[in-house]
Amino acid sequence: MATHPETNIQTLKTYVNDMLSLQQHIHQALTHQYEDQNVKNDAQAYDLVGKLKSQIGHHLEDLEPQVARLGSEVMATIKQGVTQALGVAAGLYDKVRKDPVSRMLRDNYTALNMSSISYVQLHTTGLAYGDQAVADMALKHLNDLTPIIMQINQIMPNIVVKELTDEGPGIDTSVATMAITNTQAAWK
Repeated sequence: MATHPETNIQTLKTYVNDMLSLQQHIHQALTHQYEDQNVKNDAQAYDLVGKLKSQIGHHLEDLEPQVARLGSEVMATIKQGVTQALGVAAGLYDKVRKDPVSRMLRDNYTALNMSSISYVQLHTTGLAYGDQAVADMALKHLNDLTPIIMQINQIMPNIVVKELTDEGPGIDTSVATMAITNTQAAWK
């Protein structure tokens, strides 16, 4: 059974709206993380969170015109997609909570992976419905996120070892290098 163009547009609207909402929540969490003193005290984490915050900001700038082009309003999009994105955002964003940097990066990693698979879906949907603008944007955003996910993998062992060292003596700090080597090999 063939789908109707109105159905195609509605599906694209839904996916783009959901993506915009997810990215807004991630950006909000990153903004708070970037201001967190624990993150500021770790140069690697601070640079990564700043880079990620900037990248997600650019994604928002790309998504908003797509929402408008498809016939939705950005504010309506936030209300419509917020409940679906809140599940991920809840793990990312809590103003009161003061987590170690490793937990923040773990939550970011989870959110980026959700964003990545969502961009795969959006790219495929754009291609299937002949909306090259949506397909191209989704693929570009996916390509933006994958190196950042790998960067989190590469810095996480150092951050974990630093946090463990801060908790008390007796930590073999040289294991960070071994952990990086071992975990990077798992991805090859």
